[in-house]
Amino acid sequence: MDRKLAVLLLVVLLLQVIDQSEALGGERWRKWNQNVKQLRDFLITAIGEEQIIADIEREASMSK
Repeated sequence: MDRKLAVLLLVVLLLQVIDQSEALGGERWRKWNQNVKQLRDFLITAIGEEQIIADIEREASMSK
């Protein structure tokens, strides 16, 4: 698997985890959400939002 694709999948999974844990709410999830959001923000900053979008669009067009 391409390294960029693996990172993109990780970002997507992190976003899904954030959505699910925010739906659960509660105090015990608050720290978890904060850590996951920091990791997500780091990955987006490191790769670049435009590059992530371009890679997702490229992969989507290749899978059709």
